[in-house]
Amino acid sequence: MSQVEELQRKLLRTRNVNERVTLLNSLSRETYRTNPRQAIEYANQALELATSQDKRAMAQTLATLGACHLMLADYPVALSHCLASHRIFQELQIANREVAALLMSIGYAYMRQGKYLEALDAFRKSLAVHDDEEEGERERRAKTLSDIGDVYTEMGDYVTALEYLHQSLALRQESDRTTDAGSLLNSIANLYFNTGDFDKADEFYSKGLRAFQEAGDAAMEAVVLGNIGLIYRVRGDYETAIAYLEKSLELCRSIGNKEGETRAYVNLGDIHEQREELDIALEYLNKASKLAESIGDRRAFAAALGTIGAIYLRKNRAKDCITVVEQALGVAAKTGNRQITYELHEILSQAYEAGGDMENALKHYKVFTTTKEEIQGQAKQRTIDEMQMRVQVERSEKEREIIQLKNVQLEMEIDHKTRELASSALHIVQKNEFLSKLTRRIAQIRTEGSGTREALLDDLQREVDLSIGAPEDWDALENQFNQIHSDFIRSLSTQYPSLTPAELKVCSLIKLNLSTKEIGRLLCISNRSAENHRYHIRQKLNLPVDVNLTTYLAGF
Repeated sequence: MSQVEELQRKLLRTRNVNERVTLLNSLSRETYRTNPRQAIEYANQALELATSQDKRAMAQTLATLGACHLMLADYPVALSHCLASHRIFQELQIANREVAALLMSIGYAYMRQGKYLEALDAFRKSLAVHDDEEEGERERRAKTLSDIGDVYTEMGDYVTALEYLHQSLALRQESDRTTDAGSLLNSIANLYFNTGDFDKADEFYSKGLRAFQEAGDAAMEAVVLGNIGLIYRVRGDYETAIAYLEKSLELCRSIGNKEGETRAYVNLGDIHEQREELDIALEYLNKASKLAESIGDRRAFAAALGTIGAIYLRKNRAKDCITVVEQALGVAAKTGNRQITYELHEILSQAYEAGGDMENALKHYKVFTTTKEEIQGQAKQRTIDEMQMRVQVERSEKEREIIQLKNVQLEMEIDHKTRELASSALHIVQKNEFLSKLTRRIAQIRTEGSGTREALLDDLQREVDLSIGAPEDWDALENQFNQIHSDFIRSLSTQYPSLTPAELKVCSLIKLNLSTKEIGRLLCISNRSAENHRYHIRQKLNLPVDVNLTTYLAGF
């Protein structure tokens, strides 16, 4: 019996609302990858039951609904559910692995909608959530760092993207996740390829290739082989490029990956065209076009036909070129890909001109130039938008760094003041202890001395008495305490109004982690009196026996 069947069986047997919510949530999580629409039905049923019963269950259900809609690429709805879930978790003051995963979903939903600043904020909040399970924590952080790298890749900031992907790779390699590391190595290599650093791209493609081979992932192995072939093509080493692409093609055939097979045929055709081996190029491209048509890949079909037409034009077969490219244009129009469309119009313009049909040549040339200008204008606008986005991200990161520095500075100041406060308290304790000893010494001398000596000692006794427990000592200490813990006395007295002023003083000293003996010395009372104060405070706070008073007061 499968896990889903077992959960369904339990669901039929129970009428308990809380149990049904739990089972429906479990069913939704078990099925959201394979059958997201069914998972949504389970989650909606759980949501109806959980609304008035359990806020945490409600938050978990909304998170699952968000994950389901992410699987359906319905990003606005997914984001709405995830944000609602996150608000409830915040209300419940829960910050665990579950919330970290939810923040990752929020970040992904923002990223797919082009809201990069919001995506980065969500991913960084996910990173800030800590988990006690080291292994799971490492994997989660690696995935989040990779997601941040993907955001910067989408923004065209490849340098920053590489920094995050390298951090992610280091964590994945610690986890010994070979397949995950392979995918990341391939992503890093793609970025190096895009920046023109082909040596680095080759290095990371090779590492990724070994990782996929060790993991037995033939599909990704074929992809990387093809990518390495493209590096050698750019370098002009066509023989090596062909060798890698042929390996990729063979592997794709063996596993039935027709999409990869089509891609390999196209790349091989392009290389042979560059080598002026036009007939061989046509063989590969014809295979690519037929295969792309059979699997319904319109973009690859139109691109292959366009390249075939361009080769016909080079072979002075203008009519054949027009026939093929007109067909490609009809296919490209259905894809909405303007880049392929304007390239096809350019080939048709040249073909009609070569055939002497200047009217059609001009017609296609006008469409070509108009479309090209629109695409270039959009590309320029995208570049401007990306630059503005990068400026905003940099400004946001600098502001975040300033806030972090200010927080560190504030923590250091508080730590320094806390040490000063503890030092002041201990100084008063030591002073009072010294004066107490001095008082005892005076008492001894008085029993032995004459009348004159007794008068002098009486004066000294009065001065000592005035110094012991001087109000200004406590006032100075209280002032320092209130600077650091401004709300402590107010919060404590508001929540527990039966506490006396003396007991509030003792609570303040307990918060400073002073011992009973030190509290007695500071307040000039006996140890027994200090113990009695602690006892009465515990009673008024209604603390169970197993709750530490110092720990409890530290929470205020």
